[in-house]
Amino acid sequence: MKILITGVPGTGKTTLAKELAMRLNYKYINEKEMLTQDMYVDARVYGQFVKDVDIEKFELEVLKIEDNVVLDGLLFPETKLKYDFAFVLHLEEKKLRQRLKKRGYADAKIEDNVFAQNHGYLTEVLGNKSKNTYFIERKSIKEDLQAILDLISHQSL
Repeated sequence: MKILITGVPGTGKTTLAKELAMRLNYKYINEKEMLTQDMYVDARVYGQFVKDVDIEKFELEVLKIEDNVVLDGLLFPETKLKYDFAFVLHLEEKKLRQRLKKRGYADAKIEDNVFAQNHGYLTEVLGNKSKNTYFIERKSIKEDLQAILDLISHQSL
């Protein structure tokens, strides 16, 4: 089974995905760990040159992923990989802004992420790549983890 935990930065993907992988005894993969230097390209964002990810190169590696894995990341939905379950995390806007500010995000980047979350960007990008896509309004690790485990066990019956 391939399980995706996604959401904009600051929604708690990594914490939840690691805990889920541990509970299921699945491999945990964070997209940042998969990115290699040759997958980056120069891009212009907000008038500044930055490194961006070449999705096609990233996808070549992603498509090699086997089952019994929990995937953590924002880029996975942009690939052609199919998921048994996808969980899109959503955090209350005020908390999201606080978390991103604390991480040092520029105001424009904070606005981009809030906009992406509020307008369902990741759900739209996921499209039909998952047999079961769920929207999780973040509460607590314990509650969210239990909700995810319940949905997985219910659908797997």
